[in-house]
Amino acid sequence: MNKYNIQFLGQKQYIARDLDEARKLAMSDLKYVHQSLGLSINGHMDLGPVGEVDLDLANDEQQLEELEEEVARVDEIQADLKEQLYKSEEE
Repeated sequence: MNKYNIQFLGQKQYIARDLDEARKLAMSDLKYVHQSLGLSINGHMDLGPVGEVDLDLANDEQQLEELEEEVARVDEIQADLKEQLYKSEEE
């Protein structure tokens, strides 16, 4: 007789509000597996939002666009001030 170690591989995707909720769902699934198999969770991967706009990313993009517009306005004001300064120095 020989002793053999058999390893199991697998994964399941969960739709949840956050990682803690997904882990709880996975742990509840493990209740249905016999304890002698010794299965446990060894990692996770965030696959991103499901069927909705990532609001944080959308807000970040909007803020970036607004900042770029503000920088452009400041650049225009600086150019106008420099032009006025050169004109006043010439007089």
